[in-house]
Amino acid sequence: MKFRPGGFAPFLVGPVARLTGQTRPLAEFWGGADAAGLARDLAAAGPDLGALVAVAEHHLRAHRPAPDPEVERVGRIVRTLLHDRSVLRVDEVAARFGLSPRSLQRLFQRYVGVSPKWILRRYRLHEAAARLAADDGPANWSEVAADLGYFDQSHFIRDFAAAVGMTPAAYADACRRRVQPVSA
Repeated sequence: MKFRPGGFAPFLVGPVARLTGQTRPLAEFWGGADAAGLARDLAAAGPDLGALVAVAEHHLRAHRPAPDPEVERVGRIVRTLLHDRSVLRVDEVAARFGLSPRSLQRLFQRYVGVSPKWILRRYRLHEAAARLAADDGPANWSEVAADLGYFDQSHFIRDFAAAVGMTPAAYADACRRRVQPVSA
């Protein structure tokens, strides 16, 4: 199952950050019998996506925590990071939502599991990859870096290569040649 940023936090006691980068068995959170029941019901649902979703919803509703207003707040912040291209720095988004940068970081540690800076960087790198895939000519890396909120192109190129596994130039070249630049 995949949750929206902040959506799993109410099901968990403690910060989501303690789970970041890990795979944990569901039995650890719901107990062995409930986790086994979910697995059994999913297997019985077969390959039908609608049936699988219905089973998952049924089991999630059985463990539904009390409403948490912070989940909606986190959702609004994450949507802002995704859609508002004018937001380039964490202190800008913190001010927009009436938080100190440290309070925003704590909120994300508790509800999202990664920092707001990580989210912002990830979304901008996705944007860069989409721009590079759509472009037919060589890119002006300084301009791309500045558009995405980087102070210099070397930081942009380093972050892009770390996230994608190749430099922006290699990625753009692979896209132009219609070679699959990354594998799933």
